[in-house]
Amino acid sequence: MHQEVVKKIRLLRKEKGFDSIDMAEKLHITKSAYERLESGKTLTWSKYLEDILNIFEVTIEDFFNDIGSKVNITNKKGAYGNSYIAKDFTFDNKETYEKLENLYKEIIKEKNDEIQYLKNCIEEKDKIIYSKSLMSDKN
Repeated sequence: MHQEVVKKIRLLRKEKGFDSIDMAEKLHITKSAYERLESGKTLTWSKYLEDILNIFEVTIEDFFNDIGSKVNITNKKGAYGNSYIAKDFTFDNKETYEKLENLYKEIIKEKNDEIQYLKNCIEEKDKIIYSKSLMSDKN
């Protein structure tokens, strides 16, 4: 499935008239990073999948429509936005899907950790500002 995905990305890029520099700029990555993504040397396409779909103006269903032998992806709109449900994957596709899901979970955890760190920084800064204001009030 991985090779089918990167072939599809390359095909859509060419159809849209973009070169690898254009795509790298749109994804905010280096040209060499994009070229590794499109060549299939890495699985980073999964990290950028949502952005890639937006750039190509294609839905996830349409993107995966002809990839894999038994892929069935449906888009469910809910209170928290879109979610995608994948059914009837072959074993190979299931494995890739699980890797993709784990990657997204890891990215979300990293973002949550970063948010917590920034909240702690703000809280510490507020404490310092408050204590300085107390000291200046005493003077």
